[in-house]
Amino acid sequence: NPLIEYLKENKKPLVFEDSKENIHSLKPHMNELKAQCLVPSFLGDRLQGVLILGEKKSDDFYTDDDLALLYAIAQESAVAMENARLYDEQVEYARELEIKYRELDLAKTDLMRLLRQEEESRKREVALKEEALADKQKIQEMEMQLIERERNRVLGDMAGGLAHELRHPFS
Repeated sequence: NPLIEYLKENKKPLVFEDSKENIHSLKPHMNELKAQCLVPSFLGDRLQGVLILGEKKSDDFYTDDDLALLYAIAQESAVAMENARLYDEQVEYARELEIKYRELDLAKTDLMRLLRQEEESRKREVALKEEALADKQKIQEMEMQLIERERNRVLGDMAGGLAHELRHPFS
């Protein structure tokens, strides 16, 4: 828009009745807005907004004092808008942090639950291994007892056979 380009270039208010400026090509655009005065609002070099003012109620022209005051108000409004934008960003960032904190807390809770399950699983595994070792030892003891019994039976049979042979030597 030619009005915006003019305000960006000149960085000062544009008054419809200003005869000092060569703004004839801008007058149709100002008529379209029903504007008598445009006051740019800058934040640094960036155009933040424009105050569009119609005719004064007193039908007077805008004076240099009016324009200075309006320009100051416009600049303060640019700072206020930027502060509001930054505040909104901080509020949104705080919300995002809160969400992340909740997610992190849930993840921590899940991790703690999984660690407890892992610890319980290891304890069960150790208990099962100990039980299996105890069972293996019992089996070995039983095998040893069985071997001992078998040996004793064989020795008993041999002793009984030998005693029989000794009692009936040449029958």
